[in-house]
Amino acid sequence: MEFTRWNTSTVAPAQQFELYRSGLCASFAHLTPRVETPTQAFSARLETWADGHQSLTGMSAQSHVVERTRNDLKRVEDDHLYLNYVVRGQMSVSQGRTAKRLRAGDMIFIDNARPFRAEIHATSGYKHYALGFPRGSVSQIIQNDASTLNRHPASHLLRKSLALFAGAPATLRGSLVIPTLVSVSAILSYFSELPEPRPLQQPVWRTKDALENLIAERYSDPGFSLETASLELEVPIRTLQHHLALTGTSFSELLRDFRLTRALETIKGRAANKSGRRSIDDIAHRTGFSDISTFYRAFKRKFGVAPGQMFQG
Repeated sequence: MEFTRWNTSTVAPAQQFELYRSGLCASFAHLTPRVETPTQAFSARLETWADGHQSLTGMSAQSHVVERTRNDLKRVEDDHLYLNYVVRGQMSVSQGRTAKRLRAGDMIFIDNARPFRAEIHATSGYKHYALGFPRGSVSQIIQNDASTLNRHPASHLLRKSLALFAGAPATLRGSLVIPTLVSVSAILSYFSELPEPRPLQQPVWRTKDALENLIAERYSDPGFSLETASLELEVPIRTLQHHLALTGTSFSELLRDFRLTRALETIKGRAANKSGRRSIDDIAHRTGFSDISTFYRAFKRKFGVAPGQMFQG
């Protein structure tokens, strides 16, 4: 597969957004980006693998707005669908009647044959991966419904495959592109073979959303438990467990995945700053793991590599 890498740090700060606009967006992705002050420093990095039919692109950038306008559509036709997976930060996407704010771990399909608008929220950094597929290879069930994509019984398989790729050291990532595209394609085919899930009652999703918000506040507390969550949410334990089961998850899975994701983000930040391996145990404690061996096993099981290997990327 053909590999391309872009980084705005290769030019002077006053020219960085123009490189992003004319090089990455206008010439490569055929998009129109916007920022309040285009002459200020603008950090953006992009790496993409493509073979003409499928592609996998990773992008990290500062807060900004990017659109695919009608003029962009006239310049270059692109009938691919792009599965966007947010690794860090948040992205608000609007296309047609769909409008959704995505957090880390969320996914959405963007149709490049239609205009869209995406607002990147990078308060603590932003990164996402976009996987391009021919339109006919994606089930109609999930093309136009982000809720179904994120809440379908098969969605956890997509997340695990994408999280494994996102968490791999940079030195290994290139070798994982084709296996990742193959596995994601297979899972998307699985979506098309499953009946559309029955819509769940709104209280079920309210319970899950409330718990996710509480976990984001309390994850660093090793003593945070199902019983604590039940008391703070004022939801009986059995009701909480039942609602989570209906959405295909559990309290322990949500808490563990949030802690591991935060640990991954912190380790990557310290690896980039060459802070050293001695910080890993400290990161484990700060993200709520009281037992270091449990953290190491869980991290490797989720991301496919040991925490220390992140310093090799």
